Amino acid sequence: MSRLDERAPLRLAYEIVLVTMDRAAVRMLDDQAAATRSHALRQRTTTVRITIALGHHRAQPRRDAEGAARMARM
Repeated sequence: MSRLDERAPLRLAYEIVLVTMDRAAVRMLDDQAAATRSHALRQRTTTVRITIALGHHRAQPRRDAEGAARMARM
């Protein structure tokens, strides 16, 4: 997975699965190493998802303007 872009949807999905599994290990086994891993990975994936969402949010007005311009030409 390290070869995938950190913003790749497949990588984010895989990392979310890892977080879920680590959290289960924390609950079932009281595994503090898994707790640390889960917390760090969750923070990283959250940061990446927020960055992606902000990029989409910034691009939306441009897409709206382009769509309006296309409609005006018709």
